[in-house]
Amino acid sequence: MDEIIKGIFAAPLATIFVVAGMIFLFVAAVGNISGKVEPGSRGRVISGILGTTFVIIGVLMHLQQTPTIPMSAEKIPAAEKPSQQNTSSGSPQATIVSPQTTPAESDKPQTLPSSTREDKKSNNEITAAYKIVLGDTIRARLDKVQDRAFFSFKTSTHPTGTIRVILRKRFYADVTVYDAVERKVAESWQIGDDPVSFSFDSSPNTAYFLMVKRNDQAGGEYELVVREE
Repeated sequence: MDEIIKGIFAAPLATIFVVAGMIFLFVAAVGNISGKVEPGSRGRVISGILGTTFVIIGVLMHLQQTPTIPMSAEKIPAAEKPSQQNTSSGSPQATIVSPQTTPAESDKPQTLPSSTREDKKSNNEITAAYKIVLGDTIRARLDKVQDRAFFSFKTSTHPTGTIRVILRKRFYADVTVYDAVERKVAESWQIGDDPVSFSFDSSPNTAYFLMVKRNDQAGGEYELVVREE
């Protein structure tokens, strides 16, 4: 008997309503049960009404608890990813104008036509040096007193052995070249409109840093060219 009672209380509420309704309907239909239940005519009517009500409520509750399974599911294609532009957040924005070139089939060094870049981002520390390509022309400005700009470049695997540096400007400027461990390799300076032009011996496949520094009150635009000779 205890197990039956536990089973009733553990059953879902919808099932309990249906069972109770069936009991009331049974009482309404049978009437007296062994002399223990004697509802009378009025009680049988009430039992019929309650039984019908409980059964309907239980069925409705059962229908609401049953999840509806769709007959078919429509496949939704995944949205196409927009194409990503190849940008580099670590290097300054620059305008690059250069003709397309076809890579040489042999391993001989290829002479590339010079391009033009306009430096647009602060690079006044060697850790923020602006990467350039040998043969490029860099156009930038130095406006503040003792202002400076750092650039970095790398020689090819088959270099000529000599790098030429040319700085065209209208103010007193100093140009210094450092190696990868920041040791001074070469240096030159000129005042006024005279361009700074010098060369130094280089090693193959080696990184170098170059600093352009303003040394007087005047400043302004300059052009920097670094190329192999």
